[in-house]
Amino acid sequence: MLTEEGLPKHIKEQVKNFLCEQDTKYQVFPSKIQINNQLYYYFVFIPSQQTLVLRDDGSVPTKGEAKDIAFLASAYNTSYKHFIGIGFKWVKGHDRKGLEKLHVMLQSAVKSLEHQAPSQVKDALREFASLPAKIMEYQRKLEEAVEKGIDQAGITNDRELVTEEDYKIIREYNRQMVICAFEQNEIQLKTEKQRKIVLNYLVKKPRYWPLYLYLKWHDLKMLSKSKTNHFERDEVKQLISKEDRPLEENELATKKIKKLRNPD
Repeated sequence: MLTEEGLPKHIKEQVKNFLCEQDTKYQVFPSKIQINNQLYYYFVFIPSQQTLVLRDDGSVPTKGEAKDIAFLASAYNTSYKHFIGIGFKWVKGHDRKGLEKLHVMLQSAVKSLEHQAPSQVKDALREFASLPAKIMEYQRKLEEAVEKGIDQAGITNDRELVTEEDYKIIREYNRQMVICAFEQNEIQLKTEKQRKIVLNYLVKKPRYWPLYLYLKWHDLKMLSKSKTNHFERDEVKQLISKEDRPLEENELATKKIKKLRNPD
């Protein structure tokens, strides 16, 4: 992993030429960046957050050349922050053991009510019963994406090199993570009606009250139209949209270009 202390002397001296009075320090991107067989260093000045790109020989590219490096470094770093921020939050978002027990209980309920519940209730129950397995599968994929994304960042830090292919890999893990979180929310919202049908049937059957109370407890923890965090849902949609855009259209990366201290 690159550090300010371990930089070559000619790079340190060149960076000093771009320091301003307001700068208290600078940070170097933890890996060199390779684009078109050329190696670059990427720097962020503190506290202005202005940036600088240098070739590995210490020469200074123009903004036209430097922008691709700034795009990649900013977007790569954003993906990593998503993993350790919202990614960790989503990993802890579902109780696997609780979902496994709910799955068993619902499958048992399907068998118990097969010959006595109205067809509408049975159809709704089958939809409800499929929910835990779907949530767990998306959770498994989400956790896998977070783990692989963090591992990918560790790999590039250790070898002190990030390529365009590395960016594509970490971006895809980030995309997988966000899509899984979105789908977990959507399937809960899509089964809200079915859950209500089942619960309204069970509450009228005293012999099934223990099952009703257990399912009701889980239902209260699931998303519904009235309980949806619309801000977070919209935020997830925006993340998916951003991950589908070409690198040069990434809004955060575009903002970084305006802060480059490289010459025109």
